[in-house]
Amino acid sequence: MIISLIIGVTAANIALWIAYKFNSINQKEVIARRIGAACVMGIAITGMHYMAMAAAHFPSESVSGAASDLDSQWLAVTTILSTFAILSVTLILSRFDAREIFLLGSVSQLNRQITHLATFDLLTGLPNRWTLMERIKHTIIISKHHCSMFAIFFMNLDGFKEANDSLGHSVGDEILSTFAKRLLQCVRSGDTVARLGGDEFVVLLDNLPSSEVAAEMAESVLYRMRTDLRINQQLLQVTPSIGISIFPQDGVTAEILLKNANTAMCEAKRNGRNTYRFFEASMNEAAVRTLQIQGILYEAIKNDSFSLCFQPKFHGDTGRLTGAEALLRLHDPNMGSLSPKEFIPIAERSGQIIQIGYWVIHEVCRHIRRWKASGLPLFKVAVNLSPRQLEQPDLVQTILNILQREQVSSMQIMFEITETVAMQDAARTTAMIHEFQQNNFEIAIDDFGTGYSSLAYLQRFRAKQLKIDQFFINGLDEYGREGSAIVSAIIKLAHTLEMEVVAEGVETHSQLAKLRDMGCDEIQGYLLGKPMTAEEFNALCHQQTGQNLTNHAENKNISSAII
Repeated sequence: MIISLIIGVTAANIALWIAYKFNSINQKEVIARRIGAACVMGIAITGMHYMAMAAAHFPSESVSGAASDLDSQWLAVTTILSTFAILSVTLILSRFDAREIFLLGSVSQLNRQITHLATFDLLTGLPNRWTLMERIKHTIIISKHHCSMFAIFFMNLDGFKEANDSLGHSVGDEILSTFAKRLLQCVRSGDTVARLGGDEFVVLLDNLPSSEVAAEMAESVLYRMRTDLRINQQLLQVTPSIGISIFPQDGVTAEILLKNANTAMCEAKRNGRNTYRFFEASMNEAAVRTLQIQGILYEAIKNDSFSLCFQPKFHGDTGRLTGAEALLRLHDPNMGSLSPKEFIPIAERSGQIIQIGYWVIHEVCRHIRRWKASGLPLFKVAVNLSPRQLEQPDLVQTILNILQREQVSSMQIMFEITETVAMQDAARTTAMIHEFQQNNFEIAIDDFGTGYSSLAYLQRFRAKQLKIDQFFINGLDEYGREGSAIVSAIIKLAHTLEMEVVAEGVETHSQLAKLRDMGCDEIQGYLLGKPMTAEEFNALCHQQTGQNLTNHAENKNISSAII
């Protein structure tokens, strides 16, 4: 009997262990474990029965007195009904148990999915910001213990925004996914590649022997990413700008290392893109200054603290005043006068340039109205358009509304677009230029020769003027015959396309003489006129008007005397 009890207890424990030791969400595994547990229990019951039977001993003459009082038919029915009731209850309980296991499995699977969504990027499958920060923190602990270094690569894709905006978000998603796969192929097996969001990626390079290895890795990434991407049968080139911070010299916390790598990446973008930069302490100073200038721009927009200067333009042959270019100026009480070369790119990146651009047009219109009221002839004023402004779908209509409120004709405004900006999306630029021209605005292509010119698109633009960059004007003196040949070719090309030519940055009499000999239409530069306030330009206009009247009277008297 004792052995029978031992068999029963042991087998029951084994069956329970098989059935409930491991939680599984796989229904087939649950069924298999239950069948195994049932077999063990069956063996246990059989073993107990035969062990008890073997232990029982009855003399051959023994007769059961209890059995003689029982009705065998009633006993059979009772046994069957009792067995059926027990099996029914067991089946019901097992269904509840199966449903409980299924619900537990579903909750467990859902928890795993939620955890994955919270820790990995849905589009690329890469770790997200939270996971990256945890890994950086863990790597900091390990690196401190082993006195080793590691690097953070902060990457932003050059050209992604243009492709995403022009080709659609589905193509943009495909670019990001393809870039992520290429990036995984560039790094070592133990390194972490993460996506922070948008087109920002971060690589954690663990256990670096030296910063030179980080530089070699950055060059390898740039080299591999220069291969064109083929998305929907279209070739695209999307390369990263990379900023690098090194532990421990560039920071001892995950937040500081990531921030410094981001600062270095911004410096890489400012230095031509498609390159890499290591973090330097001076970059933080530049970043702080950038934030200060952004604040100054915000206050200047709110308080109307900008001002305009006007640089006159003169006819190439006669020296007669033909118009002016409006130049934006900004003075801060604390930081002094800020160079447009410094604050305009910051306004461009922050998006503040859109509001500033509309302010410039408002201000130009007000000055034109004052000059007209003072009796001056109508001069054309050139205004520069920024890339961010050209992205605005309602740009032309907004400008027309401004001119209508200020009662200024569109024929008195000329807009200048730099060649580099015009060629970034030549088809879009062509449509924008034609919309301006349909509303009687004239367009000039600024800084010609500094970008990658396309004569086909230059012809399609049908701009009014072509402005030769100062670099080529300086070449008239510095490079002699070669410099003159280049400028002469540009002037002839523009005239062939029925465009006027403006030479900007003329500073010497020899440059002026050569340009006049070449037939340059208009001259602009410090030699003839520096940027001046609206009042100074007003005085210059009156002076020029008086001279023209005097010359006209003299010519009339000479003609009468000849007659």
